[in-house]
Amino acid sequence: MNYKSKLVLFLRKFTLKNFDKALEKFDKGMNEFNKAVKDFGDSMVAVTKEFSSDIEESNKRRKEYERKNKDNLQKLWGKSEES
Repeated sequence: MNYKSKLVLFLRKFTLKNFDKALEKFDKGMNEFNKAVKDFGDSMVAVTKEFSSDIEESNKRRKEYERKNKDNLQKLWGKSEES
């Protein structure tokens, strides 16, 4: 089979109806892909928020421990770190 006969077979199958069907399937596939990417993005936002809240909580606890340590040092030595 030469190139000319292959081209003729392709052109016989290539009609506007078939092209329209292919575009519809492509559009449907792109919509599904877009949904999947959006869902992935939403889950990444949720993970980021969760990490951020964990870091904020950790920082609050660290500050509380620092304050308690300063108070304990002052109780032990009778003076603050600043003086």
